[in-house]
Amino acid sequence: STRMATASSLLATNNAIGTTQDWEGMQRQVNAVQLENEASGTTTLTSAQVAILTPIANTCPYYGGHAVFQARALLGDQAMYNDATLCQPAQPLVRKEEGKAFDFQVFPNPANGFAMVALDEPTSSKGEVTISNSLGEIVMLQNFQNGEQQLLLFVDNLSNGLYFLTVNTEKGRVSKPITIFR
Repeated sequence: STRMATASSLLATNNAIGTTQDWEGMQRQVNAVQLENEASGTTTLTSAQVAILTPIANTCPYYGGHAVFQARALLGDQAMYNDATLCQPAQPLVRKEEGKAFDFQVFPNPANGFAMVALDEPTSSKGEVTISNSLGEIVMLQNFQNGEQQLLLFVDNLSNGLYFLTVNTEKGRVSKPITIFR
């Protein structure tokens, strides 16, 4: 049929698209599964297709983009995905540096629209997070409350580039680089 021929043509085009970002590769894989099934006129996934979609479905959506939700829908397995857990940064395998008051992770980095700041332990008082540009000018300031351990920053108004994210708490001040790339 015309629909299957069109799907076959689109599949060839999809497979020829180059990717530079992980989310693009995931999207290409999900597209390929959808188009393969459309071209063959089937709605049943093969074991190979399930093996492709399962790791994508178990990816943080902030990292994998729309492909994550599409993979979950294609699997249709009624699985419950805990995005709060999937989007947590990996815990470091090394201990905190001696003399360092606290540490934090920032993810995703590079950030595209938002960044999550995750402190290694909840604060015992109020604090603040600042983002400074390469000239040292503070371009964003956000406060956090006593007991908070995570803070979501919306950075979609910042230009692409390298910035420094600084966390100030009662335990001290720690800065890390963050890249904004949209």
